[in-house]
Amino acid sequence: MMMGVALNEAGEPIVGTEVSSIIQRRVESIDGNWIEHADTRLLPGQSATLEMPWPSSGTVRLWLEVHPDDFYDHSVYDGLLRDLPKNSAAVQLIAEADRRAQANRYRVFETTLRRSRNRQ
Repeated sequence: MMMGVALNEAGEPIVGTEVSSIIQRRVESIDGNWIEHADTRLLPGQSATLEMPWPSSGTVRLWLEVHPDDFYDHSVYDGLLRDLPKNSAAVQLIAEADRRAQANRYRVFETTLRRSRNRQ
């Protein structure tokens, strides 16, 4: 997930300026058939952009987060946790797998960009 936020003069995020773009393939199995709902993955040589207005401070923060187990976290584990008998051994194992999936998220990079005030 590409994310960005405008920063104020103190370097703090300005509420309401957050932008994001998700890079992923969303699929679902229906009656044994895989249905593709969306695919925003990048092919070799392609790039992605985020568009956001520059704040008066001239400073924005951009970062890229990877959620490698997002499909399982949301499409598999949530349903199992909802449907399996509460307090069962299976629920405990799935809950642990879900915690691990969420813990696998990481930030590839983060950078702060400052625009020259002399720019028109």
